[in-house]
Amino acid sequence: MRFLPLLALVACRPATQINGDLDDVEVTFSDIVPVPTVSWQGEPGSAWVAFGLGEALDQATPAVETEDGAVEMPLFGLKAGQTYSFQVFNVVEGGRRLESGVGTIETPLPPADMPRLEVDAYVEDLADGFVLTSVVRDGPGYIFIVDRDGDYVWWFAPGDRVGVTSQKISRDGTAILALISDQEQTEDLGGIWRVDLAGREAILTEAPLAHHDFVELPDDRYAWISLSTDEFVLDEEPLNIIGDRVLVRPIGSDDSEQLFDTFEDYQPPWRTCPHFDRGAYNIEGQDWTHGNALMYLEEDDTLLMSLRNADTIVKLDASTGEVLWQLGGRFSDFTLTSGDPWKHAHMSQGWDGGVFLVDNGNHRDDQISRITEYAWDTSDMTWRSVWTWRHPDEGFIIAGGDVRRMPSGDAMVSWSTLGTIQQVSPAGDVKWELRTGIGDLTGRVRWIEDLYDLPLESER
Repeated sequence: MRFLPLLALVACRPATQINGDLDDVEVTFSDIVPVPTVSWQGEPGSAWVAFGLGEALDQATPAVETEDGAVEMPLFGLKAGQTYSFQVFNVVEGGRRLESGVGTIETPLPPADMPRLEVDAYVEDLADGFVLTSVVRDGPGYIFIVDRDGDYVWWFAPGDRVGVTSQKISRDGTAILALISDQEQTEDLGGIWRVDLAGREAILTEAPLAHHDFVELPDDRYAWISLSTDEFVLDEEPLNIIGDRVLVRPIGSDDSEQLFDTFEDYQPPWRTCPHFDRGAYNIEGQDWTHGNALMYLEEDDTLLMSLRNADTIVKLDASTGEVLWQLGGRFSDFTLTSGDPWKHAHMSQGWDGGVFLVDNGNHRDDQISRITEYAWDTSDMTWRSVWTWRHPDEGFIIAGGDVRRMPSGDAMVSWSTLGTIQQVSPAGDVKWELRTGIGDLTGRVRWIEDLYDLPLESER
């Protein structure tokens, strides 16, 4: 476990001298993430900070109640490389209102190697909010949050040699979690970062042979997809087969236990698709299952695990690892009643009775990627396509991709290898689009309406 405490990672920048009722005001910046924190000693009561771009004070933090008057308030959502004004307010007993003078904050520029982003809005009056995503590339990976204008407001660099394959919001809504692995796939650097949104701390839990995805379980444990290999004779030929495991480890611990292994708890290996003989993860062998998504269902304490090459979702008991059923693919327990099955999908939003996914379309004749919502019914073991939308330019993404339903009913979709994130209405209209530069793939995506009230991972 690697633990980076606050005191070692917070740099104090001199605050502008401001006058007023509250004059003991200080601004500090975390060295972990580009978030300023305003701190002051006031009086017991209600306190908040008003802030805004330039000279404006048109935004405000939530008010907090303080018993001793001491407050530390992070300012979220500030655009990189800009000057902001801020003012502290404190309402005390009897309704007396204390105010600081107006100070200024200079926000840092993003690192020079972060992607250059472009945004187009195709409709007016889009709701304000933010997009959490990551960049997948040959160079260092980043996790970041951008606003509607495509301006960076938060980022985290997990390391020079590692890439980010999945990022999520912590169960308590205070941190960003991210799965990392060796970008060159030559060394086991798997781990899961927990980065406090305000930059107070960052904790790395090692996750051996981790790849693609993970979940945070309700008992302070992580579960992640891990590589598994075994020798197997197929068609009278001895092969080194590459499968998958699910490992579980308490947050911050060095001890793991195996919950599930495709060799021990699933079907015997078979040639799943043309990807089978291409190998994977810089390992000499046959890429059998290629697990690429893991989703936790709170309702019944289960996991949904996507096996890309098998075109199936396996439902597991999160306590025992028992396979409860599988949907899609060669051994499906369900009958498809409408629509087409997916071909090599990617996903991160599943729930009790359905899933929303990017259907990449590998091995399909037209090779046009699409997003599709599926629903299933365990009373009669049927499943069906509920809604589908093809890439508007008939684009094809050979790998990656993600989609999530927004509270408005729109979809936020990451077209990975095309370097594009789009907001799409239920009618199929593109409302908003973000684009990266050449060579920068967009990772998994999550819409956030309010950085002071992060949505839980289970919300959809």
